[in-house]
Amino acid sequence: MPVRRHFEYGSASNHYITALYHAAAERGVDSARLLELTGLNKSVVDKPDQRVPAEKLALFQKLIWDDLGDESMGLSG
Repeated sequence: MPVRRHFEYGSASNHYITALYHAAAERGVDSARLLELTGLNKSVVDKPDQRVPAEKLALFQKLIWDDLGDESMGLSG
């Protein structure tokens, strides 16, 4: 019988959630609201040792891209 993981697709470093959260907020995005749409809350932000489900990270990033209408989040020049 295969070993079942806690997260279907593994987990990701919380560094990415934190970086996306702050970069989006600096661009006027309601990052807390988008984070809640993924099923996470603001308590995960700025906790570098915590891991998050990879699929929630991917959804958070996609929600930010959609909100901004820009996959580069205004970082490309």
